[in-house]
Amino acid sequence: MTGSASGLDLLTRAVSFGRDSVDAVAPHHLDRPTPCAEWNVRALLGHLNESMALLQKGADSGCLTVPPSTGPGGAESSAELIAEFHRRSGELLRGWPASAGSRDLMEVGGLPLATDIVAVVGAIEIAVHGWDLGIACGAPRPISAELASDMLTVLPVVLGGAPHEALFAAPVVVAPTAGPGDRLVALLGRSPTR
Repeated sequence: MTGSASGLDLLTRAVSFGRDSVDAVAPHHLDRPTPCAEWNVRALLGHLNESMALLQKGADSGCLTVPPSTGPGGAESSAELIAEFHRRSGELLRGWPASAGSRDLMEVGGLPLATDIVAVVGAIEIAVHGWDLGIACGAPRPISAELASDMLTVLPVVLGGAPHEALFAAPVVVAPTAGPGDRLVALLGRSPTR
């Protein structure tokens, strides 16, 4: 997949990074804006929790259907959202190898896609949104050079031929000397110099 990194390996490392970011969320952070222009911290946590549930449902069934975004979440407390993140991420890491590990392909939006690529997409989402949460909560944490490098290697495959702006915000220009973590978030429309 990405040299020696499998989709499950990337997913595992991204969840670890995401957990540390989520644990920095405090009650007074929930209404803060995030680098995802339309979401505050509460909505982004809800989105991450929903995304992990969808990934596991897809792993179990072999078919991943992404429903339209439901928008900002309800009135859950930070403790409830954090507990749900830990529960869902634990279920995903336990369930993915057992369910998706036996499949080479999954159906995503009616089309076959390599199961490993689906795991990579989930890993990128979890890691980058973890980065978003760190920025929003005033506790920025860079994505490790190793994890970001592995994700950058497979990002062209993930994007495929789709117009970049259909999936992410327009890329942000960074210095040629920027590290892998900064290059990753910049490619996905975030300014690493926030």
